[in-house]
Amino acid sequence: MADGNSDFLEQIVSILNGKFEVLSTASNGTSALESICKHRPDVAVLDLKLPGINGLEIVTRAANCVQRLPVVMCSTESDPDFIDAAFEAGILGYVLKSRIATDLVRAIETVARGERFVSA
Repeated sequence: MADGNSDFLEQIVSILNGKFEVLSTASNGTSALESICKHRPDVAVLDLKLPGINGLEIVTRAANCVQRLPVVMCSTESDPDFIDAAFEAGILGYVLKSRIATDLVRAIETVARGERFVSA
């Protein structure tokens, strides 16, 4: 799981605690990519706008070390064209940061089954 905002990253860990095993956290894109390749998670939760390598670039690069990695992208960006572009890049889930508390767990469960999820 990766987010450039440490407070938001702590909030995500708190939401997921007891529901999923959080293998690692990262505050920048380079660390997130290294962690994905090292731990090979069942699902990755990434901020779109990470420092260094952005979330979409991580999705592209992670394909070199992890096949079919379900990714849930978290963002404040709600433009439908942008969300469509994120899915075209290979993500399976898109959660608006304003809906993290209500949507993140469902999004992870959904993408783990290979299905798409978008915050309503």
